[in-house]
Amino acid sequence: MRSPSRSTEAGPDNFCYWDGRAATQPPPDAGRVYTSKMEFAKALRWWEPQPLNDSLMSLVLRGEDCQIHGTASLGNKGFSFVNGVRMPHIGKVELGDRVEIGAFTTVDRAVVGSTRLGDDVKVDAHVHIGHNATIGARTHITAGAIIRNKVTVGDCVTIGMGSVVVKDVPSYQTIAGNPAKELM
Repeated sequence: MRSPSRSTEAGPDNFCYWDGRAATQPPPDAGRVYTSKMEFAKALRWWEPQPLNDSLMSLVLRGEDCQIHGTASLGNKGFSFVNGVRMPHIGKVELGDRVEIGAFTTVDRAVVGSTRLGDDVKVDAHVHIGHNATIGARTHITAGAIIRNKVTVGDCVTIGMGSVVVKDVPSYQTIAGNPAKELM
């Protein structure tokens, strides 16, 4: 795995990718009310790449050929409190090679250590992966799934739509439901 680029110049390490093209972050005036569809389309400017947030991306170690949708959120603090005080999250997020992360997906950084996604992991839209979770190689996570913090998911697992994963999952399983269970 390589570290993210710290350069401010345009380049393949400074942008997030989606479907092989550079994608943008939401426009700065995203809360504005538009009077026409054309005005809205011009404001989106999906064809103009924007740099990723360097302060968060410095906490994300990406492998080769990763595709991260522009609206995905990687490396934010998790939701952990002890006696009403937020726990510091000083860990990182590690992505293996060829990882794809869909729109509006959140991968929390670890409290200590790393939240890890193995090689060839495919994550659909609207997925939440909690801090210190470990996702094995060639795992597919479909839309709306939630993976609890500190859970380990084995290699070659398929997690069904809207599943809530609350305990470790061995390799080579298909799971679904709330709580997620193996499908026969």
